[in-house]
Formats: sequence, C-alpha cells, structure tokens
Amino acid sequence: MGNCGTSIADVDKTRQVKRGILDKTCFTEHRALGQGGFGTVLAVTKNFGQKEEREKFHAMKRLDKGRILECEGMDVLVMGELHFMEEISEDKSKASDFLMKLECAFQDNSHLYLVQSMMEGGDALFVQNSFPEQKLTVNVARWFIACCMVGLEDLHEDHNILHRDIKEENLLIDKEGYAKLADFGMADKLVHGISHSHGGTIVYMSPESRSGDSDRAQRKTHDFFAVGVMLFRMLTNKFPFQIASHDYNTVVSMHLTSQLMAAGEDDKTKKNLQIEQQDLLLGKEDLEKTYMLTDFMKTHIKDLDAIDLIGKLLVYDESKRIGGKDGAVEIMQHSFFKSIDFHALKEKKLPAPYKPDPSKKSNICRGDLDMFEQLAFEDEAEKDPVLPAKLNAKFAEFYYNPWHESTTRMENSEAKERRRSKLLSSRKDMSVRGVSSRKKSIRTPTAAGGAAALKYEVKKGEEGGEKKE
Repeated sequence: MGNCGTSIADVDKTRQVKRGILDKTCFTEHRALGQGGFGTVLAVTKNFGQKEEREKFHAMKRLDKGRILECEGMDVLVMGELHFMEEISEDKSKASDFLMKLECAFQDNSHLYLVQSMMEGGDALFVQNSFPEQKLTVNVARWFIACCMVGLEDLHEDHNILHRDIKEENLLIDKEGYAKLADFGMADKLVHGISHSHGGTIVYMSPESRSGDSDRAQRKTHDFFAVGVMLFRMLTNKFPFQIASHDYNTVVSMHLTSQLMAAGEDDKTKKNLQIEQQDLLLGKEDLEKTYMLTDFMKTHIKDLDAIDLIGKLLVYDESKRIGGKDGAVEIMQHSFFKSIDFHALKEKKLPAPYKPDPSKKSNICRGDLDMFEQLAFEDEAEKDPVLPAKLNAKFAEFYYNPWHESTTRMENSEAKERRRSKLLSSRKDMSVRGVSSRKKSIRTPTAAGGAAALKYEVKKGEEGGEKKE
C-alpha cells in the first residue's frame, strides 16, 4: 500500500486480531532460540500492526500440550504463568521495566503459545559462563542483583506476588545490559504477606520451604534467600550447599544455620561469615553432615560487603533474614549497593557494566525456557496431534489478546477470575513432584551450574513430605 510499508494482508491480519482471532498465522517464525522438554522458543515478528511494530523481534514460547499433560501438574504451572504474567502486564499504573511482560497468548489443537519481548543478552547464567572461570566480576554481579531487587520490589509490593523461583536462569538481559525477572510459572499470590504453596528449584529454596510442612508459611524472605544463593553462585561458580538426594520420593530438606562472628583482633575486615549446613531428610533424623564456608568465602570472594550481604541473606531463621522487616528496600540499602543510585537505575539512566555483544550469538531466553527444559529436547517432527476435547478443556482459559477491541473490561475480569479460581483449586491438589515426567530420569544441577534443576510443589502427607503426627 504505497510507501506506508503496510500490505493488504497486514491490514487484514490487524483487523483479524482486533476481532479477537489470534493464531500462529499472525506471526512469522524466523529461527529457534532455545529448546526444552516441553517445547521451543522461537524468534518471531508480527504480521499485524504498524510497520515499526512488525519489524521488532519477539520471543514466542511454543509448548506441546501432549507433553505437558504427560507430566502430572505441569498444566497447573503453565496456566499459573499465564495468569501472573497477565496480571503484571495489564496494570499500566504498576508497569515495571524489571519484570518480563506478556505480549499475548493463544493456542491451537496441539500447542500453547506465549509471546514476549526479545531479550538479546540471554540470561544471567549464560553471561556468567562467558566470563573467565565462569565467575562474574563483583561489579557485574552487583548490577544484576540490583536489577533483580528492583524487580522483586515491584513484584512484592505492587502485585503481592511471591516469585518462588529466583535464579540466574530467570534473570534475562536486554540489549542495554539491564536485567528483568522472568518465568512466573512457580509464582504464588501473597495473602496478608503469606503463601502456603511451597515450591521452586530445590538448590535455591529457603529452609522454610524445604520443611515439608505445608502449613508453614512462606513470605517475601523466601525470595531473598534465593537471591543470596544466586549472588554466591555468581561470584564463586558454586552453590553454597549440596543436595543429599535427587530421588522424587526422598525430597531433601536443608536447614541452613548462619551467624556473623566478630572479627579477630588482627582482622579489621568487618565480620567473618560462618555458615553451618545440615542436610536433612523430611521427617528423619539429622544426617550429621556439616561443613564450614568461612574460609571458602574469604578465599573466593574478595568483596567484604558481598560476603556480609550473603551472610545476612542465607539465614535459617527467616525472622532474622535481611529484608524481613522492610522488604526489598532494606536489602537495597545494604553497603554492597553503595555505588548504585537506585532512583537512576529505576529510570534506566545508569550505564550497565556489562552490555551484550551483538556480534555473538547468545542463548536468548534460555532462562525463560528453563521451566520446560528438564529433559533433553527431541526435535519436534511436523506432528500436530489433536487432543481429545476433554484434555483440551484443561487449557480452555489459555488466551490473552490485549488488542481485542470487542473484549470488555467485564469479560476480561470474568475470564481472569475463572482462571484464578481454577489455578488456586489445582495448586491445592498438587503433591511433591518434579517438573519432568516421572518416566524419565532427572538432570540435577552441578556446582558449576548449567544443568537443569529439579523443581517441585510440596503437599504435606504425600510422597516426599511425611505427615507429622
């Protein structure tokens, strides 16, 4: 159509989308960005909207319904991700540049589709693995953690949502080097500041979420504990503790005890961090396995403020954990961040200490795919099996089209409420489980990182969580 760069076909597609018909013909697929056990992430462009919009790349997560349904409870996590991403994306008054937003979501007879912004830098773990010895510098680690804390402040305070799966794979980096929190499949709503639905990636989970007691509440400090694990890993390329068992029916509970010790007379380096770790099996006696991390921290982490912050985050007693009183702001006021102007950071006026190299191919959106990459991916053949109506009904509410002109606010609200009710009902019925199919083995995380981690939901009295009398 002349010089406007918009064809008749594009105009027709735009009208189609506005009428509420959103499908994969509305996008052009360019290449695969990542793949996992449940689907693929693709680089796509829109076939509708203004020319500028159609030239932008987006990441489209394509998930196989059949594979999702083979893994008990996975459909609940997928619907949960849609619900929370829709909530984060819809309220413009609470818009955050540090949380991944949802462009749209739709489905066909065989797949689910989630479309998001393109994050050219990949995830923080991909970035870490590109550094010497696979360790971030203190400045880059501080930057990523600062972005994470702004995202958590927005998530906790503005949306009352507990992320429950904070880790490097879920910190996605844009072309300017800024990080955003992604993957809300394990998230849960905070009611009066509390969540009773336990879950996450096991090596990042707080002691209170590992207790096996589904009546034990989780608070914002659960996410802060994971931040401590993440910072430790960024600076050392190791986890601060190990998992005693990876068996589905033997879920491990780790009680982490920490205390800050006064510095010695000839040691003016503030305080030393002493961490005692005990690996416990749910409902069992202590395994009497402890080790000290004091010397390791002093040897491998040169920044004393980083050591101090890690020590205050990895505290067993959540009431004494930093952030327990004033939330993310309390952590952002720690001396580790004294070089960060958070006001300028929130307005994205600070230059990032790390910027993705556009000439290098990054593993874009790998972290956002992590929830689905527990198993080695097998190339998807051109098979689109049609699911029976009864099974397809599990995904009936999987749809988000912000361009649908005929969709009233009331209809949107009713659809969200139906999805929320189903989500809460389904989560109550979930027991201890991994994301991967039980028919196949689990790949567990190594100290060096990079392998997919075990995730699970906890329900007292079933499988790994012994019911206490």
